[in-house]
Amino acid sequence: MFKKPVLKRIILILATLFALYLLAGWPDSTPLPEKPKNTLRIATLNINYGNRSADELETFIRENDLDIVLIIEYSDGNFFPESLKDRYKTVITYPAYTRGLALLHKKDIRVEASIKPSLIRTICSFPFVNASLKWKGKRFSLLGLHAPPPVPSCGVQTDTVLKAFAGLLDKGVLQKSIGNCNKGEPLVLLGDLNAFPFQPGVGGLKEAGLIDAWAENRFGTGLTWKPLSMLIPVARIDYIMHSPEIETKNIYCTNLPGSDHQAVIADIRF
Repeated sequence: MFKKPVLKRIILILATLFALYLLAGWPDSTPLPEKPKNTLRIATLNINYGNRSADELETFIRENDLDIVLIIEYSDGNFFPESLKDRYKTVITYPAYTRGLALLHKKDIRVEASIKPSLIRTICSFPFVNASLKWKGKRFSLLGLHAPPPVPSCGVQTDTVLKAFAGLLDKGVLQKSIGNCNKGEPLVLLGDLNAFPFQPGVGGLKEAGLIDAWAENRFGTGLTWKPLSMLIPVARIDYIMHSPEIETKNIYCTNLPGSDHQAVIADIRF
């Protein structure tokens, strides 16, 4: 057994380390800085199916000048894409609470998109977005994921689902077309992966050639999930990843109105 003075020191050290961990994940302030020229600002927003801040979400998207927006946990009452129709097209609206998805883009980007069922079917299977995009003559594909949470009732490990997607890739590009995503095109994979950076599922995506935009460009933990929406975030489970042909100029992690997740936003170029 530790003596009391030693135990106190150990507790103090652990508490200090945990505080530093949380501080390293402190969110960026908004509105974000103006994006560099010739970049696309893409975002993954898990807005939480119970969100009651739809007006604030609309303001958030406008003020931060987002070009491509993946909405996760979209339901009929927590977000209203039509409120943005003056600037954005909505190519996917699938209101289904925790399974819900929406995809919005600015009107100068050409997008063909659809939803496909999970690669692995379970009681917690979530569909995924697949899209082909064209901007300024350049084409790329996009996969928008919401991996199942790591709970026993789901009947499948989160890592198993992520490894299934990794199995479609080599050197960061798809080895076969899937839905609207085209074989061999530069790829952006983004969303709520429900996995920590050190887990095998995320590691498998990196081994398949995808670059973790946050880890490649920022110092800090980039924490994105908080157990309650009023608390500070404690874990990084939301990601933007991409093929080596794509470059991230900036990446941010910011507070997202009404959600238990942070927004992850990146300025990318080819």
